[in-house]
Amino acid sequence: MFVHDSGLYICLLSDPIGCSSKDSIALAVNSLPIVDAGVDDSVCTHEGRVLLKGNPNSLNHGVWQGKGIERINYRYYFNPQNPGIKNGEQVVLTYTYTNPKGCASSDKKKISVFKSNVN
Repeated sequence: MFVHDSGLYICLLSDPIGCSSKDSIALAVNSLPIVDAGVDDSVCTHEGRVLLKGNPNSLNHGVWQGKGIERINYRYYFNPQNPGIKNGEQVVLTYTYTNPKGCASSDKKKISVFKSNVN
């Protein structure tokens, strides 16, 4: 049985010889959190790490994933100097937030990385 709406659900089961049983359960369907990873951006490699801020922002329930992600002291950063990132590459980062009820939702952010001529 798949449930899409909150409410009282009744299940009636019967076996081949005519025995049956009935039970009910009240279910609440929680809505997914609204998540925003922020606007797409571009950075130069000389700028160093960029602090990532998703919304809702939560040290315990928000997680960033993707190439160049570093976690330092419970905060997530994007490091354009990551050796796996090429000049001109557009990196897709994903921010996933799980609310206290266990419902999760994600949003993506693109960051274009350019090699700088500054030393």
